Amino acid sequence: MPQEIDIFYKNLHLKLNTELESLEILIDDQNFSNQETYITSVSILLECALTIHPQYIIVNKLNSKFEIILGLYSFTQKNIIAPLKSDGIRKMIFLIKEEDLERYKKLEIMEPFIKGLMSKEDAIKWITECSLNQTE
Repeated sequence: MPQEIDIFYKNLHLKLNTELESLEILIDDQNFSNQETYITSVSILLECALTIHPQYIIVNKLNSKFEIILGLYSFTQKNIIAPLKSDGIRKMIFLIKEEDLERYKKLEIMEPFIKGLMSKEDAIKWITECSLNQTE
């Protein structure tokens, strides 16, 4: 597995992988406990991502039950996803549990910037394959 650097930024735990050009956020119950903490935390993630300029953002939800409410999808699209796309980030990869896989497949159709995978290994493999395809 590629080497990662742990970053603790404004109460968020992030992992930077310079080889894969990815920034991972670990979703925890403290920073993602309700809709207000969600807005604060994704705004901090955005600030960090726009400073570091990774190619991929990995949102690790494997140890969290938090889900945003439907009303925050437009906020997320306009204030988080749009700026990340504009900055050149290629994909937001969500690490999810198997029971969430079908929902994320539907989300991927509505928003191709989002990809749901079930493990960190799957994300690394997917990113590596994308990188190889771009160099061919």
